[in-house]
Amino acid sequence: MKKILFFLTILVTFTLSGCWDSVETEKLGVITLLGVELSDNDNIKLTVQEVSPKSPSTGSQSSGSAPQAPFYAYSEEGSTISEAIQKISSSQHKNIYLSHAKAIILDEEMVRSKGLKPVIDFYQRFPDMRLKTWLLISKSGQLDSILTTNTGLNTDTGTILSETIANDKVNSYMTVKNLKDFIEMLGEPGSEAYTSGVSISPRDASNKIDIKDTAIFKNDKMIGWLKDDESRGLSIANDNVKGGFMSIPFEDNVLSLRILKVASKVRPIINNGEMQINLNVKVLSNIAESQGMSDFLKEDTIEKVQQLQSEQIKNEITAALNKSKNLNSDIFEFGNYFNMYLPKIWKDIDDDWYSYYPNLQVNINVNTTVKNIGNNYKTLKY
Repeated sequence: MKKILFFLTILVTFTLSGCWDSVETEKLGVITLLGVELSDNDNIKLTVQEVSPKSPSTGSQSSGSAPQAPFYAYSEEGSTISEAIQKISSSQHKNIYLSHAKAIILDEEMVRSKGLKPVIDFYQRFPDMRLKTWLLISKSGQLDSILTTNTGLNTDTGTILSETIANDKVNSYMTVKNLKDFIEMLGEPGSEAYTSGVSISPRDASNKIDIKDTAIFKNDKMIGWLKDDESRGLSIANDNVKGGFMSIPFEDNVLSLRILKVASKVRPIINNGEMQINLNVKVLSNIAESQGMSDFLKEDTIEKVQQLQSEQIKNEITAALNKSKNLNSDIFEFGNYFNMYLPKIWKDIDDDWYSYYPNLQVNINVNTTVKNIGNNYKTLKY
């Protein structure tokens, strides 16, 4: 009984006194976004966004006070990211807290010239960085603007990016990867990494952030971009589409389809001594909007819609595949499939895979099913 009372006393003492290494919340500089680029003297330049303590996400603002910026941006240079963080912390009274980082943005020019080696090791080793943090590539010359511009939405840019990425169920163009997935792609044999780009919208003067296009890599360096349709083709082939809309020309008008489900299957084969890939894709869609006068109760009308959508998806996959072949970057991970299913063959071609990849025959088969035509199966006449 005395032992039990002793241990209970110790437990209560520690509970009331708090954790020995805890830091009070108000003393934390909560970082939600990091940006990395090269400085003019070829050092690493790190910019971080710290959430303003008076922003709506962290606390209320007193009535009658002047509006506060939703975040503060700090920059420092160093030979490494760790050194840059140390310099930032030496000039800030708060402890730099990276566990709430929602996104990391790497500058296009840096990852094209220096590659990922100056930065990826830090993110793998630094204990405060979560592997679920999103990784994006800024369009050339735009990183500073993205990190310092107030979009007018009264919240920090890291939160805006995270919430935009969460719209992937209605956006089939995004190919954003988190740190964990990106690092795994870098390490897998017979595959290359990719993730979405980010830029300031050129459409108006509202300073909105666009997540679009796909930055593709070879080894650790970025070598090119995929545009919207090419990005969707890549995502469909890699079974990464969660939803979104697709518009197709139909009977002299436009028909929009809502993508509900995508399932792709990749199998490497040897056909007459030649390496090939069989890529079979199944897509389930609903009719979202029709600008024509079509009667979707007719079976042949639905069959035509399915055929046209299948053709468009095949064209988008083919466009992405041709771009990857021109750049000689296996973002479809076909080499990895040879490694998994035909390991003996892969062992012989592993070191020379990119002499085969540009000429690899890929047999693409797309089967689309339109499940729901909606309540208004006939478009109203005007």
